[in-house]
Amino acid sequence: MADILLRIAYHFPNGSDFLHPITIDPRMNTTFYRMNLNTRNYETAGFIEWSAGWNARVTWGIETVSLRDCRKKKKEASKSRRFKAGDSEYKWKIAENERDLFCVDSWNRTIASWSQDTLTLRVASRAANILDRLIVTCTLNLYMKQLGQW
Repeated sequence: MADILLRIAYHFPNGSDFLHPITIDPRMNTTFYRMNLNTRNYETAGFIEWSAGWNARVTWGIETVSLRDCRKKKKEASKSRRFKAGDSEYKWKIAENERDLFCVDSWNRTIASWSQDTLTLRVASRAANILDRLIVTCTLNLYMKQLGQW
């Protein structure tokens, strides 16, 4: 799983803190960026429009999905959170140590893993086409887990 090694880093042009506002103010957004390695500039990869409850929406390029669709449960007591990318379904699971996360594809092959000790997200090269979704859904799941809302 050493195909691609990423460290999640957030870039904010105005130097603001990373913030996930849970609010009814429709102007509150979290924008995520991707570095263009050719220009060495950050480019907008998408954004999250926060609103009351679970009405938030995540936009990747031209596709917008609800926050619920980024963290679906199959059963009420489920320990995994599912999301779709294209025609495939993926799921984030809590690792045995209860701190780390890992993501599997529909064949139950691990395609990404988050280490809380090193704050590192490792992504298999075969998942490069959904890299933005993996980073954002991992971040959302870590955030919700921290809030006690896994």
